[in-house]
Formats: sequence, structure tokens, C-alpha cells
Amino acid sequence: MLEYKNKMQKLLTRKQTRLKNYDYSNNGYYYVTMCSKNRENIFGEYKNDVGAPLACARIE
Repeated sequence: MLEYKNKMQKLLTRKQTRLKNYDYSNNGYYYVTMCSKNRENIFGEYKNDVGAPLACARIE
């Protein structure tokens, strides 16, 4: 059981990606990466390098 807990802890531990001493509440552009389970197409499609987001994927 302890071995299982150790494996799960490693999976759940994430590397800190935020900059220290940076105020992320400021207006600005931010790069966001989103993934879906099994690479399912739930965010939209790209055809000929043009994006077509799905209505449910709209971010405001």
C-alpha cells in the first residue's frame, strides 16, 4: 500500500511554473495549454491553419 501511495504522490506532484514575485492579477496576455483525455477533440478544429473553436470551448 505504501508503494502505491508513493507512486500516486509522484503523479500528483506538479512542478512550480509561476514566476516568483510576479503579480498574475495584472491585465496581460498569458499562454495557456489545455489537454483532453485521449486527445479527444473537444476544444475545436484547425483546417488549413485556421482555427474553428467549438461553441462550448469559448473563453470570455
